[in-house]
Amino acid sequence: MKKGKSRLKANRARKRLKKALFIGLIIDCLLWAGVFYSISKLSKNNHQVITIQKTIIKEVEAKAAYKVGLITAYSCGGLKTKAEILLNCPSLLTGEPRTASGTIPEANKTMACDPINMGKSFEIEGLGVFTCTDTGGAIKGEARFDLYLENVKLARDFGTQYLLVKEI
Repeated sequence: MKKGKSRLKANRARKRLKKALFIGLIIDCLLWAGVFYSISKLSKNNHQVITIQKTIIKEVEAKAAYKVGLITAYSCGGLKTKAEILLNCPSLLTGEPRTASGTIPEANKTMACDPINMGKSFEIEGLGVFTCTDTGGAIKGEARFDLYLENVKLARDFGTQYLLVKEI
């Protein structure tokens, strides 16, 4: 007997859910159509007048929001030993340093990022605009960036900083 009641309750709940989803779908369709009609009844000299007013939904562009990013720095300049070169800039062994996108890194313009951000430009609070043209093994996540600086000393002095970042 209990199993029958629980099945009945489950069926009723499913029907209510389907009905709610159907009503929600209809409302969504009306919203996406972008046009609503509001009907108002006015009384004029004992006559009812019905007016239909058209309302248009305007799309508003979302403003890019700042997010907090973990910023570090790296460089190929000033590396002395083969171990430093292998760790920081292995492309130096074959000639000029190259980024993951194949370009030559530019100090204060190039930055390594997660592959999902490759090719995008970001404004970093107090530092300027950088373009993601490189990746790195330790660079994981949307808000993780590694700036390319002139030399290793500047990169080490930069350390790790949490700064506001906005995609441009």
